[in-house]
Amino acid sequence: MAVFVSRQATTSPSRIMMRIHFVVPGKAIAQPRHRFRKDVSGNRRPYIPASHPVHAFKSHVQIEYRRAAAGTLLRPAVECFTGPVKVEIHALLARSKKGTEYWATDRKFDLDNMAKAVLDALNKLAYADDSQVCFLDVRKTYTDGNDRTVVALTDMSADF
Repeated sequence: MAVFVSRQATTSPSRIMMRIHFVVPGKAIAQPRHRFRKDVSGNRRPYIPASHPVHAFKSHVQIEYRRAAAGTLLRPAVECFTGPVKVEIHALLARSKKGTEYWATDRKFDLDNMAKAVLDALNKLAYADDSQVCFLDVRKTYTDGNDRTVVALTDMSADF
């Protein structure tokens, strides 16, 4: 986990482009579909079961983000990114021991649902709303190493 704060060449030499990069160890979990239950008034309410592993994954994303952002000049109560944000997510999945194909793994998930879990975890923590994400790069790679998810957030205010 590392924090990169670098100056960007713009018309204003004092403009700083912030980039926060962190690694979430363990398996990436995709955001599941919501289930529904009726409340006392008969309305359907969406929920995700409390036992679903996506809650632990989101918690790990938040912990690693806070650890990486602690090295910046920002106070914890303030969102880091107030303008447009570029988010890069790279899920590295360990290959199955029994699989012979280079892509074989014990579990499969949709990449867009995994990105949704990461973006939701960072909502109101790294940025005010995930509508600030103006560029999203999501990848899934199979590796001989351990499962991990690499996330990088970059301030794109200088580009707009």
